Amino acid sequence: MDSLGRPVRFAKLPEMSSAKDTGDRQDIDDAALAVEVVDRLRARGDRLVLAESCTSGLLAANLGGVAGVSETFCGSAVTYRDATKQAWLDIPSDVIRRHTSVSAMVTRQMATQILEKTAEADLSLAVTGHLGPLAPESIDGVVFFCIGFRRVNRGEVAVVGEQQIKLIDDDRSARQQEAASRAWRFLLSRMSDLPPATSGRA
Repeated sequence: MDSLGRPVRFAKLPEMSSAKDTGDRQDIDDAALAVEVVDRLRARGDRLVLAESCTSGLLAANLGGVAGVSETFCGSAVTYRDATKQAWLDIPSDVIRRHTSVSAMVTRQMATQILEKTAEADLSLAVTGHLGPLAPESIDGVVFFCIGFRRVNRGEVAVVGEQQIKLIDDDRSARQQEAASRAWRFLLSRMSDLPPATSGRA
């Protein structure tokens, strides 16, 4: 009843979204993938460092949700702009100019440079791409992954995996989630082929 004694009708609220919604399913999938990555790193005794561009720190956020991740996760450099890639990762401007920042070459440089700069890390994952919608058609939704690995006894840094993909979704936010998920799946697919964990960690 209201203040005049009249019955009050309440509008029916929309039902709460459930984990069956696509976005929530994606979050659950990414969380599960992050747990699997951390478990594999622990089993190997490795530490991972990230260099992210189009994922904008999403990979780091996935890992940050896993308890005890500091044992295996060193951090992430979110180098979105070209100038940041140059300043933080020492990627030469002429390399970016020749190949563009959305390229296999620049992703390779991101993976190797972040590993060179992170002495305690054994493994790196770099991601760059164009989420759209203002990209040229040739690179719209194109993403590059690269995995770097520090060989035994803290020796040379080598590229041990590269992949170029075309994102399926059209929505920018969904594309970013898709890029993160596929980055984790790519890393997991390559980890079993890597040599034993390095020794003599700093």
